[in-house]
Amino acid sequence: DNRTPLSAAVVALTMMIPFNYLLTPVLGLVGIALVDSLALIVMITILFLSVRKKLGGIALKPLFKTLSFSVFCALIAIIPFVFFRTSTIVGFLVSVVLYFVLYLVLGLFFLREEISAFWLSLNRLIKSRRDAKRA
Repeated sequence: DNRTPLSAAVVALTMMIPFNYLLTPVLGLVGIALVDSLALIVMITILFLSVRKKLGGIALKPLFKTLSFSVFCALIAIIPFVFFRTSTIVGFLVSVVLYFVLYLVLGLFFLREEISAFWLSLNRLIKSRRDAKRA
């Protein structure tokens, strides 16, 4: 289904253009970030509802658990940006590397089940494509 993602993107872009035009003079870069974030939330909501409808429902409790842990890991991993001087390129690069390392380690620690399910699904997909190419 290519129409649903395209429709969601068109809705988001249609929302972004006039609101960016209106809010940029008032709020500057903050207005652009705000409008873009809200448009992406609208797009993700449309996509989520579409997937939920096609699958006949999605269990929200495990989804919320995964989202909560991801947000927690991101908040903890952002600590290097607070303690390192990110005004220099070296400080910024060190902070970025530490962010990704912390996020990955925390994710592996807290989201073991989700990560193993993802890798299992990915391996099945790769195997099925490999088998399809051989046939």
